[in-house]
Amino acid sequence: MQRDNLMLAAAVVGAVVFLALSLTFLYLLSPYADASNNLQLLSIGLNFATSVLLIGIYGVLAIRQGSQNELQEGQQKLMEASHEPILQVLDVDSYDQFLWPKIRNIGNGPMKDMGVKLHFYVEDEGITVDSDGDPLTHSADSDAVDLPVGEAAEIGSLSPRQIGKLAAAVRTPRLGEEGEGRLGHLMNDFDERDIEEVVYQIEIYYDHLMRTKGTGRHFLKLRKVEVQRHLGVDPMIQHGEEYTQPELFDIAPNFREPGTYYDEV
Repeated sequence: MQRDNLMLAAAVVGAVVFLALSLTFLYLLSPYADASNNLQLLSIGLNFATSVLLIGIYGVLAIRQGSQNELQEGQQKLMEASHEPILQVLDVDSYDQFLWPKIRNIGNGPMKDMGVKLHFYVEDEGITVDSDGDPLTHSADSDAVDLPVGEAAEIGSLSPRQIGKLAAAVRTPRLGEEGEGRLGHLMNDFDERDIEEVVYQIEIYYDHLMRTKGTGRHFLKLRKVEVQRHLGVDPMIQHGEEYTQPELFDIAPNFREPGTYYDEV
């Protein structure tokens, strides 16, 4: 700010000096003896010097405005960094119809209203299926595998530096039918169409305190599983194998490269 003030003062002083010298030169050294011609030259010189002065002032103000914009952008980034949660998936477990990821928040802000979605894609037929999303919750005893469903506390958040195992009762759409059901119903639909394998991706989403960004969405690596009738969440997780096909991220509209993304506000 002090540097901008000095630049502005220098521009004003320089323009004033230039204006005075220009007027003196035009008035004393003009080859025209007629007073009206001298006045015209003085008017031209005055307009020219005034233009130079305004250009200098506008230039300095533009530089100052640019500096202020950069300062505001820097402050905004610092503010976001001070409130941004960073999701790290340590493990993905399951039991019965529940998906049970172990998650760490290594960021500076809390994750709120956490949930999970499943995205399926059948390569040969180009079929896509996406679940609407199921809430992830955990209790104080977040490492208890045999935690009764009815006793789970409805805590769907992670504070900064907190680790938790959060459970979600997964429900998926049906092929060609309305409504949702257990994953086994979707697998039965796949089997009836003679689909042998399906690729899936897990998405974990959450809200946060950042006002400039929308919902955070963390996508895990692609996995492939063999279709079996009544296949549930637990066998899908246990028997699913990591699947590396980068071209699928360009082909399958519901897949994204592993990483964290934010919705536009």
